[in-house]
Amino acid sequence: MDKKVCSQLVELNCLYKEIEDIFHNLARHYELSDSALWILYFMRESCKIYTQKEISEMLSSSKQTIHSALKTLEAAGYIKLEFMADNRKNKRIILTSSGKAFAEKSVDPILLADRTALDNLDAAERNEFLRLYHKYVGLLRDEANQLMQTSYEDSKTSE
Repeated sequence: MDKKVCSQLVELNCLYKEIEDIFHNLARHYELSDSALWILYFMRESCKIYTQKEISEMLSSSKQTIHSALKTLEAAGYIKLEFMADNRKNKRIILTSSGKAFAEKSVDPILLADRTALDNLDAAERNEFLRLYHKYVGLLRDEANQLMQTSYEDSKTSE
């Protein structure tokens, strides 16, 4: 692999981890787990009522991780979980009044900071950034899928 590509990969991964660290530190500041922060973030970002399954898919997290974060948020009185009329297996996540008040003081400022940072890129930069990031993620997904087509045992025997 080209040395320049190697150094760019390191830079990209460091930036990714730095963003992850920024949000992790914000979650800790507001005494939330990373998953709980992201659940509230997505709920406040779109003002939509999500199901556990939708949140799990959006966050690319396991159902168990999301379930645990939801139980913590529910115990704190920030959300309530309601069965859906047409699907008793999946629950909708509803912010309570104390959850809304908490989100206004914690998640809303984070969301504003994130929007402001993105808004400080001009429209063309935002479009190009998102276009390239989508392309990269798609290419990475394709490469990962190719790796997973080969069993781990097959890759060990070729060493």
